[in-house]
Amino acid sequence: MNQGLVSIYILCLTLYFLIVVQDFDTAIIFGVGCFFIFISGILTLRKTDGKRKSVEIYTAGFILSSFFIFLNYLHFYDFSTSNLSLGKDALLYHELASEISNTQSLENISINFIGYPLLLAILYFLFGENFILGLLLNLWMFSLSLIYIRKLAILVFYRNYKKEKLANYAMLLFLLVPYIVRNSTLLIKDSLIVFSFLLIFVKIIQFKYFDFNKYDFLKIIIGFLLIGFLRAPYLFLIPIIFLTIVGVSNFKNIILISISLVITGAILIISFQYSTHELNTETLTENYVLRDGNAKNEGSSTVYSLIGGDYKNKGITEKLKLLPITTAMQVLLPFPFTASSETETPPIYIYSVKMNFIWYFVFILIVFYFVFLRKKHKNKLLNKTMVLGAIFYLIPAFTEGGITPRYATPFIPIMLVGASYSLFMIRSFSLYSKKLSFLIIPPVLTILLFLLLKG
Repeated sequence: MNQGLVSIYILCLTLYFLIVVQDFDTAIIFGVGCFFIFISGILTLRKTDGKRKSVEIYTAGFILSSFFIFLNYLHFYDFSTSNLSLGKDALLYHELASEISNTQSLENISINFIGYPLLLAILYFLFGENFILGLLLNLWMFSLSLIYIRKLAILVFYRNYKKEKLANYAMLLFLLVPYIVRNSTLLIKDSLIVFSFLLIFVKIIQFKYFDFNKYDFLKIIIGFLLIGFLRAPYLFLIPIIFLTIVGVSNFKNIILISISLVITGAILIISFQYSTHELNTETLTENYVLRDGNAKNEGSSTVYSLIGGDYKNKGITEKLKLLPITTAMQVLLPFPFTASSETETPPIYIYSVKMNFIWYFVFILIVFYFVFLRKKHKNKLLNKTMVLGAIFYLIPAFTEGGITPRYATPFIPIMLVGASYSLFMIRSFSLYSKKLSFLIIPPVLTILLFLLLKG
């Protein structure tokens, strides 16, 4: 795709902000931010020997995410008052970031909300309090995640002469998970968490099998900090990655794992310190108290409780027995038949729910790998990566009883390397069996079309 055409696309969206919304600051920030994110991504891909197909997939992902950011902003914008009507999460993050930016203090703010608002506050302090800055931050993280899913696939399939094609498949599958795209277009922290896990995974593999320098070590630390201050419980998973991928075969590995444990403990201690602070009584904090109370009352969005009663108080044995059910719920949500077309529903919500059947296709590829391909190759790193991704994906289903995919989403990209291998093998097999392709492809396309129209 011609980069000049993408520049024209960005210019058109910028002019729309300028002429229709009549917000000069938002228009300039959006235009310059999009251009910087797009060009920096292209340069990074070329620096890492990204081929034309990789650039095209990256460009498609950038256009998809930025266009829904544009649509969502217009959806939340009230033309009669020139204000944004935000949802509770977005409003909370925006207000917290504004408070931190204005007071330049973290006092009385819970750790659960420090990381993301703090990053937003830095942007607000530097460029002014503008909601679009947070959306651009998520777009940037989404674009970097596309680049890092490619890096992960290249590292895992390093000895495979088809590694470029497999990496492109992984990038494409990343775009086909609607919930990942959705997270990049709203003012929520999930895009940063997805990127952090990919960053840590890539750098740990580099440490074990490839060149590793002080800048790579710094990136791992950044990944630790992001995970710790965005979703602290996930820090417990990082040492598991180290032990599985790196092992304790030599002193260097033991030192790095020890450092990771120390950092993990330090961040958790800091988290505990902040989480014990009392809240103030300002209006902004009332929003936090309301949200926090709702989360506790809802039992962390436990879906099983809707059909099977209380899940939180069940024993470990019972939860293990229910794991297939809760995992199925986690995979199936949101159902592709439940999308609302009401005006108050943001466009990305309608897209992510209606198109969720594509995620089912991706999940089938993941299952196909474990059932048919896991023992058909000698790539131990691929098996380790897939097993870790699957275990991490099952943990939220076990602890929460089948939740909305948000908390399990960071672990999906890890498994996409195996899904890309499944797609490659299926496609390779179909090329040698035209008759089989003729029998399989039409029914599959018919089903996909039906689900799309039905949604």
